[in-house]
Amino acid sequence: MGFYTPDSLIKAARHDGVVLPVCVIHSKWEADLETGAIWLGFTQVVGLGEETGRLIESRGPWWRLEDFLKDLTLAREKVSLLASANAN
Repeated sequence: MGFYTPDSLIKAARHDGVVLPVCVIHSKWEADLETGAIWLGFTQVVGLGEETGRLIESRGPWWRLEDFLKDLTLAREKVSLLASANAN
């Protein structure tokens, strides 16, 4: 990526308002460009794992937390990781 680390680029873009947080409605496994903004991907949630991230991507979106939890039956640890990452 050159001189700047991905984390530095994300922080700078967040400051400019073009990076949006991980979201169970919009995010994919990897970051995605949509309408001039970057939705962070599930890769940004340390410890979530590709299998879980891709499962969320393929089964969503969910509009209610209850539906998300019921449909996926994720381990409590994975839900905690999403919450710790401030996922919407």
